[in-house]
Amino acid sequence: MDSERLGQRLKAIREVFKLSQNDVAEKLGVNKINIVRLEKGSVRSDFLLKALGFYGQYISLDRLFNEKMSILECLQEEIASPTGELVKNRVSLVRENVNELFEDFRKEQNQKMDDILRRFNAKMDAVDD
Repeated sequence: MDSERLGQRLKAIREVFKLSQNDVAEKLGVNKINIVRLEKGSVRSDFLLKALGFYGQYISLDRLFNEKMSILECLQEEIASPTGELVKNRVSLVRENVNELFEDFRKEQNQKMDDILRRFNAKMDAVDD
């Protein structure tokens, strides 16, 4: 699951529970812009972990990352069955999805760092000439 899709699913959960972006921001101790970025899929990995911890009170991670089901279906399943048992059965799926998500973030960050380094070196080369 890419970060944009995850953001859409987190937004759907927030809306189902009638929480505003300000409500979530307040509970996480951040500015609303962080929630906007989260829901658009543009967020730092450390904040994503914090946000996933918060959303964990509404939905288990295995259901959150289950793209085969809508958020409403996931929430219905959440209510109908014990979370702990299902999480144990789906640990590998959750691990795989979270690792994939962090690998995507790592690639993005590496690309940004490479770009910054290229621009810096170009400016230094211009000064050196």
